Amino acid sequence: MQVLPDILKNYVDTGKIKFAMKEFPIASLHPEAARASHAALCAQDQGKYWEMHDLLFANFRDATAETFKAHGAKLGLDAGQFAACLDDEKDKARLAADMELGAKLGVTGTPTFFLGTAEPGSPGKVRLTARIPGAVAYPVFSGAIDAVLAPAKAKP
Repeated sequence: MQVLPDILKNYVDTGKIKFAMKEFPIASLHPEAARASHAALCAQDQGKYWEMHDLLFANFRDATAETFKAHGAKLGLDAGQFAACLDDEKDKARLAADMELGAKLGVTGTPTFFLGTAEPGSPGKVRLTARIPGAVAYPVFSGAIDAVLAPAKAKP
């Protein structure tokens, strides 16, 4: 079930909402999840986060450094830069911060989605208004997003 393309097309690309992604690898379910998240962040350095993300999910049972490098080659990443990033632990702090935030917000599994509105006068602050745990159908998302957007439409 791929709902993200529709959400991007109907809400993000039209400027109705913003979308942010946080990593939340669950080692107890997928022992290599943190390394896979790291590979996605390394691909992000070269503008290919979502492409790597999709390859990793499509091949989640094969999560080795060699596989990550093969994915990078398939995506046309600079092999040296990507390999150096995989060996570097620079993203470890970001992964830890994402995990801490997720835990603070009650995330216990992935995917978990949050909807919110910007806090007036506080750039970067968001007031959470809805939580959607698990992979759900597009109508669930669109209904929840439309409900959050409705008060904004009602304002003159």
